[in-house]
Amino acid sequence: MSRIDDHEVRARQLGYDPLSIPDMSETEVYEFLHALNRHITPRSVRTAIARKEFRGVRKGRKYLFSKHEAIRWMQTDSTAYGDGGDAA
Repeated sequence: MSRIDDHEVRARQLGYDPLSIPDMSETEVYEFLHALNRHITPRSVRTAIARKEFRGVRKGRKYLFSKHEAIRWMQTDSTAYGDGGDAA
């Protein structure tokens, strides 16, 4: 059993959704989303984080993000933001 599988099993035993645990850095968020949607770029993820479109958890000197939060951001329509997002 790999470390990730063990982590998910423990989270389920405690009643947590493994997708909601913030354990991905900015680079890992990009890799995860890029595997789901080839149109996601490192710059789009970095810009979304800078605009606070991602809600991360600060641990030490960096922010960590959950898979659930990354998927939510990817599914959000750019017109949902007051300024119209990147749809120009």
